[in-house]
Amino acid sequence: MMERTKLLILRLTDRCNLACKYCYAGSGSGMDMPLDTAIKAIGLFARPGDKLKIQFTGGEPLLCLGRMKDIFRYGKQEGIQMAFSLQTNGTLLSREACAVLKEMRCAVGVSLDGIGAANSLRIYPDGSPAFEDVLTGVRMLAAFGMHCNLNAVVSRANQAHLHELVELAAYLPNVRGVGLDMFRPIGRGAGGEYTPDTATLGDDIMRMLARRAELHALGVNVRVKELEKVRAMVQNGVRETCYCYAETGFSAAVDPRGDVYPCSSFVGMEGMRLGNVETGVRFAPAAPAMCEVCKGCEDAPLCRGGCPAGRAASGGRNEADCIMHRTIIEYGRKEYA
Repeated sequence: MMERTKLLILRLTDRCNLACKYCYAGSGSGMDMPLDTAIKAIGLFARPGDKLKIQFTGGEPLLCLGRMKDIFRYGKQEGIQMAFSLQTNGTLLSREACAVLKEMRCAVGVSLDGIGAANSLRIYPDGSPAFEDVLTGVRMLAAFGMHCNLNAVVSRANQAHLHELVELAAYLPNVRGVGLDMFRPIGRGAGGEYTPDTATLGDDIMRMLARRAELHALGVNVRVKELEKVRAMVQNGVRETCYCYAETGFSAAVDPRGDVYPCSSFVGMEGMRLGNVETGVRFAPAAPAMCEVCKGCEDAPLCRGGCPAGRAASGGRNEADCIMHRTIIEYGRKEYA
C-alpha cells in the first residue's frame, strides 16, 4: 500500500461533452472507469479507518455522476474518511448533480477562461459557446449554498482579459477565487498556436493583479490562488524545492483503464506511467525535476520550477509559465514583504 500518498486523483472518464480547442485529449470519445477499478485504486492507498483525499477529473467527471455516488457509498461502507473534490467544466452542474455534490461535501473547481471571446476556446463539439451554461452551473451551486473556485487556462485568447475574470468572480458571490494554469502544447493544442504572447503576458498578469487590488480596496476579496501561495510563503519565510505532490510521490492519478501516473496531467505521457492497479505500482516520483536554469534563479524557492507536467509537455522550461510566475512573485514580494 502506498502510505505516503495524500491525494488520489480518479480520472473517471475519457469522455467529455465539450471540445475545447486546447484540450490535452485528442477527442471526446473514450471509456468510463469501472467501479472495480476505482475500488482497487482506493485499496492501494487507504485502509478502513484511514483518511484519503480523492479528486474527480476527466474528461468531464460529471458524465459519471453515478460512479461518484458509488465511490461515496463505498467509502462510507468501508469506514474510509474521504474528502472529495471535483474539477468540472461546469456545464453539467444540474440540480441533481449539485444535490449529490452537497451530500458528498465535495469541493468544486470550475474551468472558465473568461467572458465572451476570452472563453472562445471552450466550446461544444458543434462550435457553440459554453460560457452561459457554465454560468448557470455556478449559479446552481449557489442555490445549493455551495462555493467554488474558477480555474482558467492562460492562452493567447484570454491573456489580455484575465482582469475581467477577476471582475466576474467578484460578481458571483459563491466564487471564492481564481486559479491560473498555463496553456500546454499537447493534445488538440499541440500546434502551439494558443501559446500566450510572452511580450505582453507580464503586463496582462499585472493588470489582473491590479484589478484584484482595486476590488479588495472596495471590500471585495477575490483570491488569486498563485498569489495566495506567494503571500503565505513570503509572510512565513517558507522556501520550497517542489512545485506539487507529483514531484514528491504524495499524489497518484488513475485513469479509466487502471493505469497509474504521478498526477492527472501526466496521464498518457510517455515514460510517466507508474503501473496499473491490477498488476502493481512502483512507488517512485516520476515527475521531471527542476531544470538547471530554474535552479539558479533567485525566484526558484517561491516559483518551485512551475508545473512539472507543463515542463514535460513543453520539452523543458516553459517561458510563458516562467513569466507568469515571476510577475506574480515580484508583485507578491512588494505587497507582502
